[in-house]
Amino acid sequence: MPATVIKDIVKAINAGRSFFLTSHINPDGDSISCETAMALFLEQLGKRQYVIANRDGCPDLYRFLPRAGKIIKTEHVQGTFDVALILDASDIQRTGDIIDLRTQVKKVIVIDHHLSAVPFGHLNYLDQKSASCAEQIYNVIKARSKKITKDMALCLYTGLVTETNKFQEANTNPAAFRTAALLVEAGVDPNELGRQLYEENDLPQLRLLGASLSGITVSHKGQIATTIVTRQLMRQTGAGIEDTEGIIRYVRSLKGVKVAIVLREQNNGFKVSLRSKGDIDVNAVAVRFGGGGHKRAAGFFLEGSLARIKKKVFSQINKQLD
Repeated sequence: MPATVIKDIVKAINAGRSFFLTSHINPDGDSISCETAMALFLEQLGKRQYVIANRDGCPDLYRFLPRAGKIIKTEHVQGTFDVALILDASDIQRTGDIIDLRTQVKKVIVIDHHLSAVPFGHLNYLDQKSASCAEQIYNVIKARSKKITKDMALCLYTGLVTETNKFQEANTNPAAFRTAALLVEAGVDPNELGRQLYEENDLPQLRLLGASLSGITVSHKGQIATTIVTRQLMRQTGAGIEDTEGIIRYVRSLKGVKVAIVLREQNNGFKVSLRSKGDIDVNAVAVRFGGGGHKRAAGFFLEGSLARIKKKVFSQINKQLD
């Protein structure tokens, strides 16, 4: 199945003249790396008529990646396109409805690896066994190009290393290491990239981390750890939205904890991030609230008050634990 759909995707890209690239709301390292690597691939094929747009733009952390400067932040993109490449987004709602695929695009290509992924494109390359969407983009590029450039490799390795949390998450598998080795052979310096990603924290980010960890609460006999990142806390520390991304890993690291929860306040509700250990399936919880992800890493957004949201989320997580 993957080989066939990859072949069809390459054929569609070859035939297209104008392209639209996007990913999910609140993009992460994997989604940004897929967009930038695909942009480089299109250029390699001589196809420079493309637009990359995300509802939430590009986090500052990933602006060093080649072509990241081309990513537009917008609520809705204008124009029509031959091909839309929806990367690392499990369903159309996850893109933030940034485009009308029925009227603005002739052919829709979906490439995703989440458990909750649904086939909403004309061509759907869905691979839940892939540790990252970046690996799927690598497979598409290799099916057409004889050469993975150093810039492509830098983008794809960034996606792979961030999505696996430095090859520590449960999604890390032999294929991930094989792809990583090939990307290093293509010119990636893991030491320099690691420094860029994990050793360039600014003071507001560290202050937010400290304040968030100070506010951890533990419940369900020590099995659930929760912290809340309010807009007031971000204002007090001077931190931005992207500075919240790594907090949940520290929350999950607490001894005895099986499920970590970070509730991040937004305009009319909270973004809920979940991480788990062992066999706890937080994706099942996220799906119930319109989100998704992976078995041990998932998220969603809920409108309403903090008390009401916590009650709903804890009810579902307690069922998993019990």
